[in-house]
Amino acid sequence: MMNNKKMYKGMGFVESLVAIILVGVASVVLMRIAASTMIEAVRNERIDKMTQFAIEGATMTETIILEMVEGEKFDSRLAKVKQNLGLQSGTKCLIPIKIEESGITSFDFMRVSPEGPYRGVEVVGENLSPENRQNEYIGISEKSVINSDTERIDYFRYVCISAPLNMKHLNAQVVVGHILSKGEVTAKRDVKDYIYSIIIPL
Repeated sequence: MMNNKKMYKGMGFVESLVAIILVGVASVVLMRIAASTMIEAVRNERIDKMTQFAIEGATMTETIILEMVEGEKFDSRLAKVKQNLGLQSGTKCLIPIKIEESGITSFDFMRVSPEGPYRGVEVVGENLSPENRQNEYIGISEKSVINSDTERIDYFRYVCISAPLNMKHLNAQVVVGHILSKGEVTAKRDVKDYIYSIIIPL
């Protein structure tokens, strides 16, 4: 009888141990699922922000170009844009920015100095080189919700503009990326650079 009691106690201990192990394994699995869900949520939020910045950049670019040719004859519009942006030698990559003066918001491409030439962006292949992803000029700035100061956030934006031969429009590709990502593929914490293409009729 005593041996049976010992056996029952031993079986109870083993069952408890197995239950603890199963709970531990289930907890690990649930933690991995939760972590994976969190990473995916952060990645999706970044992609959403990049999409918004790209569409905004496209609107800014189109506004800048159309204001540039306002009042010009249709036949001379393309020539004026090519001259102003330096498109004679091919594609030009520029930085669309917001300018706020006296409560009025306007758009322009970033310049080297207030009245100087436009500041270009050097592109290596289809992507920015790793060191250029940290370039302070292409970083997007937003107003802080706390004190209304402008602060740089973890995204960059630039637009590459070209004038197709014998055509009366411009091709523009707005590129938005997450500074801390490599920008090549979307996986884990990395997100691929987002490219938004538009045609600007002249």
